[in-house]
Amino acid sequence: MQYFFFATMVRSIIGRPSRSIMRLPLRARPGIDLPGEAFGQGIGRVVASECILKMPIRGLPLPVESTEYLDMRNEFRWSKVETVYREERPSRHGSERRWILNQETIDNRTTGETVTRGTIRHPGISVIVPVLDDGRILLMRQFRYAIGEAIWELPAGTLSGREEDGRLVPTEDPETCARRELVEETGYVARTLSRLGACYAMPGSSDEVIHLFIARELTVGRQSLDIGEVIDELRPFTMEEIGEMIESGIIRDAKTLVGLMLYRGISDRMMTGQITAG
Repeated sequence: MQYFFFATMVRSIIGRPSRSIMRLPLRARPGIDLPGEAFGQGIGRVVASECILKMPIRGLPLPVESTEYLDMRNEFRWSKVETVYREERPSRHGSERRWILNQETIDNRTTGETVTRGTIRHPGISVIVPVLDDGRILLMRQFRYAIGEAIWELPAGTLSGREEDGRLVPTEDPETCARRELVEETGYVARTLSRLGACYAMPGSSDEVIHLFIARELTVGRQSLDIGEVIDELRPFTMEEIGEMIESGIIRDAKTLVGLMLYRGISDRMMTGQITAG
């Protein structure tokens, strides 16, 4: 099922026929924090049970359909939180705390079960889809130390944050972060920045939220890479070229795949007149 979902979205980008509506059973565990409706509201609490997610292949997700919404925030109690590592990185803006690793013990008040999990607490990131005036998308090839190779990505960066009660709380809004990171990594300045969506990076072990934006009306500024950043190439691609890169496995970065797929959905809906730009 996971492969079918991914392959279907890839076919959407490269323009092959696919079903217009796909229904996937989504059993969302109650008590999960989801991104709020507005960035200024931070994290909102939404819980659902036995949901059906309707996903237009060539568009954005439709609202979750559910016959039952449960508020179970009081079912779980964090009885112990121990921070075992703090990721501090030097930056042109000063030392930054990017994320922390906790060992967290959680009690289930209903079942009496207790679990301990290693959890990465993160302030979130902003990802930008830079669209040139001719419609091409700007990608960058960045070296990633963890995998030891350079890969094609969309520009992105981590929100500033502060540690508070065992969490990293954002101290800036995602749009501010997006504008800053676009200039630093690509040298382009966006006159308009539109919200594209938000999702979790890896909810099984982290609370990191990925905020996605579309950047338009770009003008050339000055690239200013942060300490340790290695970006050896910037290049614009057509959506057809991007589709081929995804299909052949050249683009393998998850946040980039999500951003490109959501952007393609928006573009298709604009072409059919379902939505307008902005």
